[in-house]
Amino acid sequence: MAFITMKLTPNQITLSRFFLLILIILSYEIRFFYLGTVLVIIGLLSDFLDGYIARKYKKGTAVGIFLDQFVDKLFVHGLLLYFLARGHLGFLVVLIIILRDDIAVALRYFGIQNQQVMPSIWSGKLKLWLQGVLLLAVSLELMSLIPISAVKILAGITAAWSVISLLHLMYANRTGLKVLVDGLKK
Repeated sequence: MAFITMKLTPNQITLSRFFLLILIILSYEIRFFYLGTVLVIIGLLSDFLDGYIARKYKKGTAVGIFLDQFVDKLFVHGLLLYFLARGHLGFLVVLIIILRDDIAVALRYFGIQNQQVMPSIWSGKLKLWLQGVLLLAVSLELMSLIPISAVKILAGITAAWSVISLLHLMYANRTGLKVLVDGLKK
């Protein structure tokens, strides 16, 4: 761990997820499912690692926070869309998960424009964890290690939790939402 923290910055680890996404898709395309699954695990773990290093060594920056969220969305949404295109996930599940994330980003952007910070909420962290488990489950299903029925159940749970998490975010930031709604009425 010390080697990683001395040689790589959190932003470099974050950017590695973008390249991992490309490698994962290429691995799946050439039917190297085990390699793809290992890369998914590395990608998911790197998300925790970059945050850990940024906090522990006080290397966090505004650019790093933005970059982490942006690359997280690219990584997760890219894989969700890939699995959708290959028939491993349903359209409605992918739509709900991506739409929830996009609405949350829009609300945060609006908050920033109005000098209001929308902090992370526990349900959002659980949502991100469920998304990671779902991506891993699809990978395991591709290797025939778990049944498709388990993936479908997990996909439904992840989509449902995405909606709950969005409602929680909106409730937790209801003051900012009031400003938004009032602005829409004008």
